[in-house]
Amino acid sequence: MYYARTIKGNDFIAEAWFTQDYANDNRESNRRRTHFTWEFPYYMINQTNSLINGVDASNLSVIDKAELAAQGKVIRAYFYFQLAMEFQHTYTYDSSFPAPPIYTTLSLEVNR
Repeated sequence: MYYARTIKGNDFIAEAWFTQDYANDNRESNRRRTHFTWEFPYYMINQTNSLINGVDASNLSVIDKAELAAQGKVIRAYFYFQLAMEFQHTYTYDSSFPAPPIYTTLSLEVNR
């Protein structure tokens, strides 16, 4: 995701393998790039929600629980940031534009 985002800029041109990313025309909802950049962060968010739930239910000390849960929340926030970078307009474009949905609980359902 980082590399594809870098290729979309004007400062680095590598059209050999990422021609569609450079041209920014691989954005249709049925394309593999769009599916991957939507599904992978949500997969990782679900994994971090599992980590946070597991930490909360564990026999660890309060200090260890707080530290591990905080790390999980940072990882989860990082992947939401990646989603926002790909799918959200800037705040100055439209402050009421909806952001990608936020899930803070573990989901065992697969949406396809």
